[in-house]
Amino acid sequence: NRSFTLTDNGVKSTGQIPAGVYSLEEILPLGWTPAIPLDQLTCDDGSPISAIDLAASEVVVCRFLNYKGGNLIVKKVTIPAVASPSFSMRLINNTTNARQTFSLAHNQQFDSGALDTAATYKLLETVPGGWKRKNIVCDNGSPFTSITPAAGGTVTCTVTNENPAPSSLVLTPSSVDENRVAGTLVGNLSVGDSVGGDTHTFSFVNDGTPA
Repeated sequence: NRSFTLTDNGVKSTGQIPAGVYSLEEILPLGWTPAIPLDQLTCDDGSPISAIDLAASEVVVCRFLNYKGGNLIVKKVTIPAVASPSFSMRLINNTTNARQTFSLAHNQQFDSGALDTAATYKLLETVPGGWKRKNIVCDNGSPFTSITPAAGGTVTCTVTNENPAPSSLVLTPSSVDENRVAGTLVGNLSVGDSVGGDTHTFSFVNDGTPA
């Protein structure tokens, strides 16, 4: 029962040991992942690392390949800056289709934790009525449909949504004959809005113009 450590490109030789069946175990530091699951890893003679069949005078080589996961920070910005609503979002592994689901409101952020740096990810969101997505910008230049995590590093993607102000206010018709009875319809009030789903509230304001 021997313990040892290895760094990148490191080699450990047992020296001469008796023929027999041996096993190897690897204890990974936090944030590191085997490129091949340890229960599927084999040595150059075809033996699994859990049952290395060593014959007399045989040399068996077992190689371990590990990578350090990257992580993704997702930040939410809304224009205007409001605390509500909360936007439903999904981070999807393009290879395995595994996903993380979360929600963000303005000025909130999400940390994915360690990600597979051999895979790419896409970031999707459900946009509530009245809002539209302005852009998703990742600081490593990745498009939001194919985000590449940096091994041992962090990628930050900022998702910006906006709720544009109404573009016009229209009263049709805009006048009524004088001396009409109370309750007469003057006209229909409508708003031009580039994004559907908003609720608009109207009020009369006395601007000081003589009646």
